Amino acid sequence: MLKIKKNLAFSTIFFAVSVMAAPSPMTSSSGLLGLKRGLLRSPFGFEIHADKTDWVQVPPPSAIKNLVAWYKAPKTLDADQAGLTVRADKSDKTVNPPKYMKHWRSDYSRFGFNILRMQPLNQNGNKGYLVELSHQNTQKQIRQVIYFKDHVVVTMACRDNLQSFESTVKHCNQLFKNFAWL
Repeated sequence: MLKIKKNLAFSTIFFAVSVMAAPSPMTSSSGLLGLKRGLLRSPFGFEIHADKTDWVQVPPPSAIKNLVAWYKAPKTLDADQAGLTVRADKSDKTVNPPKYMKHWRSDYSRFGFNILRMQPLNQNGNKGYLVELSHQNTQKQIRQVIYFKDHVVVTMACRDNLQSFESTVKHCNQLFKNFAWL
């Protein structure tokens, strides 16, 4: 009788694990890794995922320092694909958000951006700033959400063409909501 119970227990565990398994183990569709699509758990202490969007996570270019994630829209417009990048920077000391934003305010115009708005943000208990920018020379619009925690600054930047940005930003807003400190 004891042997039957052990076999039954093993069969139950094996069945439960196999039901959660993906066609290829340890892929993003594996129930063993979680149910969130396009999930990134960063060593900087945060996670982001693409649930409730049809955006796809792709490897970020290695040439761009501190870029930890890149999400692309499923469609392109005029051979240009909307995207959202996630950058993480670590400081030697605790970051002061208002001082950090004041510094960047002057740099945006130096890089040719017009600041459409800059305001504090509290998204799902994550404090940060929302920055809306446009660049006339490239005909692009950007929405950045910048989160701060101790020594870490995470900058999420959504960009697209000026004419399609209103539609794109709705998807980016969902990605912004999918951000969480661990």
